[in-house]
Amino acid sequence: MLRTNNAGAGRHTHALSLQQHTLLAFFGLTFVRSWSLWGLQSLLVDGNPISARWLGTIAAYGPTLAAIVLAALLHPKRQTAVWSQRRLWLAGAVLVGTVWLIER
Repeated sequence: MLRTNNAGAGRHTHALSLQQHTLLAFFGLTFVRSWSLWGLQSLLVDGNPISARWLGTIAAYGPTLAAIVLAALLHPKRQTAVWSQRRLWLAGAVLVGTVWLIER
């Protein structure tokens, strides 16, 4: 019996499945990331309020982080070029958003 290694085929089917269900993957990743951080934040409020506040701030960026992760997974070569061109704009936007959330 001939045995073959299908490790690369598994990655291909996951990528194909992700491309077919991009919206579902976005909402799933956003939900898991944001709500897990908000749940952890609710546990830390009494013991360490500063860490809890930062977790809430990071959780607010759940949809943005999910979009960046999915874009990198679906189009890795194109995102490398885009990331190198726009990383300063993204860093500035994250910094301004974080300051705005803290000052609220």
